[in-house]
Amino acid sequence: MDEATAIDAALEPAPRARRALADLIDTAVMALPAVLYWRRAWRARKSGQQAASPPRWTRALGPAVTVLGEQVGTPGAWIMGVRTVDRRTGRRIALWRTLAVALARVATQVLSRRLTPRPAVPSDAEHQQRRRQVEAIEARHPDDEDARNAELMRHYAEHRMNVTIGIWPPLAAALGSTLVNRSLRRRLAPTLVVSRRPAERPPSPHSP
Repeated sequence: MDEATAIDAALEPAPRARRALADLIDTAVMALPAVLYWRRAWRARKSGQQAASPPRWTRALGPAVTVLGEQVGTPGAWIMGVRTVDRRTGRRIALWRTLAVALARVATQVLSRRLTPRPAVPSDAEHQQRRRQVEAIEARHPDDEDARNAELMRHYAEHRMNVTIGIWPPLAAALGSTLVNRSLRRRLAPTLVVSRRPAERPPSPHSP
């Protein structure tokens, strides 16, 4: 048995419940910007304004949390008393290893978005214009249902939207990204979540 295998065998993972609660807390913290954005977008749509796109910096939240968690710990990890260590050494992962994995994750996400075709979705102004056209057709044939349906069918055929995209390109991109990231993680920075030692935990407010 080599040294790395011996260290891996000596490490004891943190209880599953504590790890799950730590992940739940971190997920809630990461979801806060998304909740704030959707709340702002909902208010904008309610007032008839154009909703702004999410800030680009939100895409870096996942890799940033990964770096933070492996180097100093996340809010969930500190609250639940767990930490992430290098499975081979039992110590904190080297910063360059963490950064390499995070940068690879960002690179594969960017490449995946570029390789995935985007559907042509009409804007809010186009939606409103088409709704007015449908209302005008209904107003021209208030009592003739057959003529109204025929003109509506012609209208929908002329303005048909293809908002569907093939399932294989995004599926292949996501699968390739996952395989690359997992392989790099396994070879470069394998991790394990363990319980914090008493000296590593923040002092209790009731301690002398």
